Amino acid sequence: ESRLPVMNLGLAIAAALPGRVGDISASVKAILQETERENATSDTIGKSMVKEANALKGLMRKVAQQMGNRVDLVEDFTIRSHLRTLQADCDKRPHNDIEGQMRVLKMKGLEIVE
Repeated sequence: ESRLPVMNLGLAIAAALPGRVGDISASVKAILQETERENATSDTIGKSMVKEANALKGLMRKVAQQMGNRVDLVEDFTIRSHLRTLQADCDKRPHNDIEGQMRVLKMKGLEIVE
């Protein structure tokens, strides 16, 4: 039996929604399910969080990266260690994509630094 029945029900419903909200809800549900497994450890939970952050990409991945350095948000050292791996394991974006975003910002003085 789940320790968080109402939250799990809400996440199950939200995970069925289309688009980003559904994706994020499904990821949160997957992580919560990992925490409730009988043999769950900080290591397995951290790996689950990294897997879900990588799948979500974008801002959610960036938030998880930052959480790896925040003991006030994530007390467990092992989980933070897993989240910190997200900082070094990033896909390199093509210059054209970055330059396109820079044009949208319409700010002068922006340049790509290698």
